[in-house]
Parts: sequence; structure tokens; C-alpha cells
Amino acid sequence: MNIAQFKKEVKPDSSPVLKYGVFSGRFIIAVLFIALIIVPLVRNDIGLARNPQNYMSLGWQEATQYLRSQLSTEQEAEYYKIYQKGEEPDVSYVLTWWDYGYWIARDAHMPVICTPSGGQRMLAAKLLLNKNPDETVKRLKELNIKYVVIDSQTAVEKFYAVVQLAGIDLKGLDLDKYYDVQGGELFKTSDYYKTFLVQLYFFDAKRINNVKLVYVSDSKVMIEDGYIPEVKVFEVQ
Repeated sequence: MNIAQFKKEVKPDSSPVLKYGVFSGRFIIAVLFIALIIVPLVRNDIGLARNPQNYMSLGWQEATQYLRSQLSTEQEAEYYKIYQKGEEPDVSYVLTWWDYGYWIARDAHMPVICTPSGGQRMLAAKLLLNKNPDETVKRLKELNIKYVVIDSQTAVEKFYAVVQLAGIDLKGLDLDKYYDVQGGELFKTSDYYKTFLVQLYFFDAKRINNVKLVYVSDSKVMIEDGYIPEVKVFEVQ
């Protein structure tokens, strides 16, 4: 075969390199484009999976479902005024630690006094730490608070955060008042057990007038002393 015959049989546009090189280039660009979109989403999902606190737990799902079941049609309509008309709703509020404010507002359709983005968070902390139950209940009624929702984390793991937020100036209110370290172990003092939130969560408000335990989540969590309910709901009467 001479050079002329070779050029005739192998045309430039039929070259395997050119034909499949263009295809491969387009394919690679498409893959990179998809990767730029999907990889960040997958990474975000992995991050959430590694941090389950970002998800609403089963106990909180149960508690918010209970709260919403207590609303009448008229009360739900009043609740929506917050978002649709910007009016002050004629409904009862919920007191809980600010971490859970959005969950209650979104799923229970009840307004809360504080959320992760703001509200009366310092007031909520002070109410939860108050050691005078009659004074606390009186204040709750003045604020039109109908329900108090406490979970195990607020009463145990996050208790220090409640103290810090309520104190602001930690010189006047610090953790030493509620915890006593002995031999490397952490012991809760009598002041801890006198707080409103601990009286509710661990003692079911039995020593507090005009506050009643109305719901306990089926979901439980484990602490050093065993399994305890994840969330409890109390009604101010």
C-alpha cells in the first residue's frame, strides 16, 4: 500500500483518536459538572449523619406531635398570624430551652419564647433555674405560657449552658453553685435539685402547684443511672 492509498482509506474525521477523544472530553466535563453539584450535597448529608443532634430525635417528634394535637382549629389559625400578618397571636406560648424553639414552632405550631435566632433566651434560662416554684409559675402565667417542655439534655448535659446564659456575669452565678467536684467526680448540689427545670424533669412537678405532667415520650435515653424518658411536657394550669 502506497502513501496515497493509505491517506484515502484513513480519513481525518474517522480517526479513532479524534472521534473518541472528543467524546471522552465531553464525558469528563459532564462528570465534573455533576460532581460539583452532588459532592457538596453528599458531604453535607455525611456531616449531618455524623452529628445526629442536627436532626429532630424520636422523643422530640413525639412531644411536638402531642403539643399539636392539643390545638384547636381556631388556635392554629391564630398561630399563623405570626407569619401571615405579623400580628400578636392570641395563643399560649411554650417555654423550652432555645435549642428546640424551631422544632416546636414548626412541628407543634405553637409559638415559643425563644429560638436559636433570638427571643427571650436569658429570661427562659432564669425561669428554668428559679428555685421559687410559686414565683416561677406566677411569671409563666403573666407571660401566657401554657406548656413547659424539658428534655434529658437540658436537665443533664446542657444544664451548664442554662446556668451560663442566665448568669451572663458569671461572677454572680456560676457552676460552682450547682456542681461540686470531689475526687475528680462531678456531684450535683442541693441547689441543682431545687431548680424549676430539675423539679419538673426528675420529680415530675409533684412538689409544684399549678403545674402538671401531661406527656412523657416513649423514646428513652441512657444516662449513668439507667434509661430515662427523653422529653416531658408540663401544663401550666
